[in-house]
Amino acid sequence: MKNLVFTSAGQRKFRDKNNRPINGSPFDTWTKDLKDFDLVTYCYDDSNIGKDKSNLWVQRKGTKFQNFSHYASFYPKHLEQYDYVWIVDDDMFMFTEDINEMFRMMEDYDIDLGTPSFDEDGMHYVDILVNDPNYILRYSNYVECSAHIFSREALKKVKHTFSDTITGNCWDNYISNMIHKNNNLAVFDSIKAYHGLSMSTINKVSARVNHPSEGKSFLEKYNANNINLGRNITGGIKKDGTEVKLNKYVPPVESRIYIKVNLGNTVTWQPSVKKYRR
Repeated sequence: MKNLVFTSAGQRKFRDKNNRPINGSPFDTWTKDLKDFDLVTYCYDDSNIGKDKSNLWVQRKGTKFQNFSHYASFYPKHLEQYDYVWIVDDDMFMFTEDINEMFRMMEDYDIDLGTPSFDEDGMHYVDILVNDPNYILRYSNYVECSAHIFSREALKKVKHTFSDTITGNCWDNYISNMIHKNNNLAVFDSIKAYHGLSMSTINKVSARVNHPSEGKSFLEKYNANNINLGRNITGGIKKDGTEVKLNKYVPPVESRIYIKVNLGNTVTWQPSVKKYRR
């Protein structure tokens, strides 16, 4: 089994939920120990971040989706060698061994599209993807676009779509529908990712208010306006190894942290808490 971590990265500053600075970057935690994966980095600014830690490093402006499309088009032989590919945001903190374990779980449980579960203390946008300590993994019909792990077969199905999205809005619903079959999409609860609090770099490319319209245009292009946009947990494997089916799943998390940006002579930001709609 050969594995790849792909990211589009730039220089960023991070805070914790109490608005205290976090030193370092995800590159430090990803590559701290012996890794069972290669690393490809597209650097979208002048920082040279990740250059000394990557097997392939390219300087190119663009979002993660645009840069992965470039990588798949210009380095197809390089990509073809990998059995599993984690396409991840540059603000996702995980330790090396957890990434290694995540790739092992993809193979052991025959998963085609997976994601680490998200630490409650970091950023998260979808309540069913936040860590549930009662499970080893949960089966889902949807995986959010910040930390997708693809099998080789799943990536082949959706590779052509990366060039048609900037932000991933509705794109992740579409590709989840394309890939989904019985118990092949999963959230790994035995592994947590800390989605670092940071001012979003994608806002500089496309303002948040424009993301829904971009998503709508994407679905129209693919004649997919009627796809299932529901986000459900359909079952899982409990900590004791018991496999369960779920008709209705209630996430343990009730609120999320988001970043409030204040504009003025100086741009400042602060974490705020928002309740999930139930």
